[in-house]
Amino acid sequence: MRLIILRHAKSSRSDAGLSDHDRPINLRGETDAPLVAQCLQDKGWVPEQVLSSNAERTRQTWASMANVLGHVPADFIPGLYLASSSQAIDELQKHAEDVTTLLLLGHNPGLEQLIFDLSGQAERLTTCNAALLTSSASDWKTALRSVWTLEEVVRPKGLRAT
Repeated sequence: MRLIILRHAKSSRSDAGLSDHDRPINLRGETDAPLVAQCLQDKGWVPEQVLSSNAERTRQTWASMANVLGHVPADFIPGLYLASSSQAIDELQKHAEDVTTLLLLGHNPGLEQLIFDLSGQAERLTTCNAALLTSSASDWKTALRSVWTLEEVVRPKGLRAT
């Protein structure tokens, strides 16, 4: 089992009238999301399913990534908006289908805590960072109760041309 835990791309705060839920990604976010998607594709980490917060910035992050990764079924779940680690695990248990590679797209601090809860590794996720985790379990129910290995963290900063 492979789980990609992805924090949304950099969002804009330029419109003070928008709620947090409705904030879009900014220009850096629009640039970073396809870079991370291309890196995932190059590594062979193409998700078969996406479970995402329903916030505007997560929707836009996935739309920018889907241009690179192609059509992958994506579910935008209200319960993943600002979800804690335990809420994210609950949503994964309810929605994860029979796939081996799943992408979970959401927000901090829940995602950082989820990485720690699954792997025992403390990892900082800034915007558009993707943590790649593996489990030897054969199904999601078992995997979400087991210890995962944090394989790598993909950071757009390291992918940008200098």
